[in-house]
Amino acid sequence: MEKLTKEAHYNLSQLLLSTDHRNVELGKELLKNYTDAVAILYRELILIWQLNEDQNIRKSSHQLLKTMFTKAELTVFKKGFNLFLKIADVYTYNAKVQKWIDAHEAIRMDYMPLIAQNSAYSLKYYDLAYRLHQYLETCLDLAEAYYRIALKGNPEHTSTLFYLAFLLSHSALKDKKEEAVELYLKGLQIRPKNTAILTNLGTLYKQLKSFQLSYKYYSEALALKPNSGVYMGNLGKVCVLMDGEKYQQEARELLGGATKVAPNSGLVWHRWANYLWLEEQDYDAAEAAYLSGLAVAPDDIDLIGNLGELYVDIRGEQDKGLELYKRALEIEFCTYRLITMVTLQVEHYKDYEQGKYYYEELVQFSLPNKITRDSSLTERQWTAFLKAEGLLLGV
Repeated sequence: MEKLTKEAHYNLSQLLLSTDHRNVELGKELLKNYTDAVAILYRELILIWQLNEDQNIRKSSHQLLKTMFTKAELTVFKKGFNLFLKIADVYTYNAKVQKWIDAHEAIRMDYMPLIAQNSAYSLKYYDLAYRLHQYLETCLDLAEAYYRIALKGNPEHTSTLFYLAFLLSHSALKDKKEEAVELYLKGLQIRPKNTAILTNLGTLYKQLKSFQLSYKYYSEALALKPNSGVYMGNLGKVCVLMDGEKYQQEARELLGGATKVAPNSGLVWHRWANYLWLEEQDYDAAEAAYLSGLAVAPDDIDLIGNLGELYVDIRGEQDKGLELYKRALEIEFCTYRLITMVTLQVEHYKDYEQGKYYYEELVQFSLPNKITRDSSLTERQWTAFLKAEGLLLGV
């Protein structure tokens, strides 16, 4: 039988890589007449076997591959794509997960030019990226790479735009935050009334200190959901950062009004209490707001811990604050609260044994074993902690 030309191989490859199942079926029928081409186009067939949504098409591709490769060889091919099959059940990182990742990464570049030609195959990387992003903190760089593969083949896939932007927005690098803005804006062009995108843009612009733009997008989100206490609070918090009596008055109205719109939200009460404390120095009202929040959200560690800080830093009632710090840490460890606990134990109680206990927990909790300043800590709090740390390490 006459061998296929290079151009014919290319055309056949295009059929096999098509998102139209009719083209794929036609390509496979032609391969039955030119079985020597299987050795050249086997990667296309493997992609169909492993990634195509149609079970019958996958099976027939497997049969074609069997005419050229042994069972052992096919098992090796399959291992490279196990990650796609297994990822839905992944919730924690372990050696087995890393083995699946390594197996796919070892073959990915060989297949990438082909995957890039099929939007459905490239979109499979969104599922991988999302899972790694949500559950495997150590794999965020790989999640970013997979999101980019999915987005290149599907530039208007709003979920990929959103979650890649969300991932980049948490980077410490300004250029990645700026790229996140561009991705969110592109998503907003596709879905102009998406409140999640509007809210995240507001948050990102606030981080970039573009408060007018933050105000704009938070306002648009609130306009779409005017009875959302959380959205009222978002806008209120950025108003606090803006110059002018108008914005300060709006901040008070929004943050206070949110407690009436969503009286069962711990977050809403926490924001209002913080405002009363930090902006108005109305400590009695702040304490009452924290207590109102705890009445509806008794396990909210932010409410518990901040009320403890009020007792320690403002009232001078360290014993009350200590109990609240302990209660917050029993619910969940966090860097911020561990730092304030270490300071309290060393600075006030001179209890170096307890201070060292919480300090060691802080070291273990901090990744990668380096204590960094939480952005919410004031200069006074951080300075006090560094002094306490020095005393502990000197003991």
